[in-house]
Parts: sequence; structure tokens; C-alpha cells
Amino acid sequence: MVSALATAILALGPDVYLELGDPNGPAASDSSGNGHAGVYNGVPQFGLDGVPGSGNTAICFYPQSVPTPHNVSVPAGHMDFTSFSAMIFCRVYNAPPPVSPESIMSCSAVNTAGWFLQRPVAAAEPAFGMFNPAGGINSIAFSGGLGALLRQWVQFTCVWDNALLTQSLYINGRLGAQSTFASRGTVSATAGRIGDFGPRAPDTQPYTSDAAQFAIFSRALGLADIQSAYSAAGTIPTTGAPGVDSSDLLNKIYAAVHKVY
Repeated sequence: MVSALATAILALGPDVYLELGDPNGPAASDSSGNGHAGVYNGVPQFGLDGVPGSGNTAICFYPQSVPTPHNVSVPAGHMDFTSFSAMIFCRVYNAPPPVSPESIMSCSAVNTAGWFLQRPVAAAEPAFGMFNPAGGINSIAFSGGLGALLRQWVQFTCVWDNALLTQSLYINGRLGAQSTFASRGTVSATAGRIGDFGPRAPDTQPYTSDAAQFAIFSRALGLADIQSAYSAAGTIPTTGAPGVDSSDLLNKIYAAVHKVY
């Protein structure tokens, strides 16, 4: 039986959909029907309680019993997009700031094409970055709310719209940050990685918490698309933990644009 969350994500037409609910590795099953199975690298912890509404389990990238980095490789060949969206559900255990940058998901071979979702040391909150073909990195950051969401499932959605030249980061079905590019480009067709920054630099920026329900789309998802998946996820928080005032949290959301050369 297909769960409510899987039904909602499949209705959006993902190119790859790794639920990360496999009982073991090395293959990470692709539920999209497109044959884009991933590969578990290392030995992540399988069988954790998953996202409500998913009817599936989750994985931990840094099980305490095996204190070495683990990640999932996503195959190349389906990431050569002019527009794209990437969605993942995460449950973060360690309070910010992390000791070193933690890459939740990425797709990059060189600093001229690609993208990443990261918990940087400086910002301590999720940042969605894209390598600018003209040089440097454009990144946008969500700030002031992840601490309230610790130990709870959170939906992150990164959207690059090549027609509107917008780069957007959504948190739990809400726009968290947005910026623009000066010129159009394409996303690298290199292999992607969940749980680390690779394959350009594997095992250098490991994500140390839980993940599930990863999906890539070869188009820019709209707000209604993202909210349909969020709503199907069940009882995950709208803005934060109980007692967090939503207006205060939204006031802390801002967009920061950086260029790093």
C-alpha cells in the first residue's frame, strides 16, 4: 500500500525518489519508477522511525556505534536540468552551530555547476547554495528557527527556477529564503550525494543526523506542490516546537546572498 506522503510526492513527478526506508544496503531503492537507485556508502543505521505519513523508516548517517561518515550516492544522468527542485526530510539532533559544515545533500563535481544544502558553521542554519557559472557561489540561508525544530522531522525543499532566475529555500512548506541569479545556466549532470558534499570531495562535510524521503524533480516546484507533500507528511510542526510563536519565527527568516571566490 502506497502511503499518503509517497502518493503526494509521486504525484509531483520526481525523477528520482529515494525513501531511504530500505532494511539494509547497498542499494537505495528508487520509488519513482525511473530506475535511479542510489547506493549506501558505509553502513548507516537503518530502520529508524520515519516521517509521519510515510509508512516507512528512515536512516541515520552517523550511528554512534560506528563513528565514521556515511552517505548515499545518487546516480548521474538525470540531473542535467535547466530548472530543478530537491526535497528531503531531516531530523537534526545536534544543536547549531555544527563543529564543521554538514552537507545534507549536494550535486557538484567542480565549482562551476552544481548545488548543495548545508548547515554551515558560520550561519549554523540551513543554506542552499548554487555554484555560479560566472564565478563564486550564490547561497541563501534560513536563520532563527532550526533550534526550535531539533529532534523533529523537517521538510527542506530547494528550488532553482531557470526561467525566473530565482533560487528558493522552503522550510516545512513555507518560503524561508529567496534570491536571484544574474544569468541562466544548467545544473551539473554529475552524481549527487545525500549526507555529504560530493563526489567532488567525499566524506569531508558529513551530515550527522537522520534523513528520509529524498526526491529530485526536473522542474521548479511551486508552493502548492511543496505544501501538498508537507501536508501529507502528517504531524510534523508547521513552524516549530509547541510553544514557539509563529510570527516571531517568521520574523527571523531572512535571505542572505554571498559570493565566495
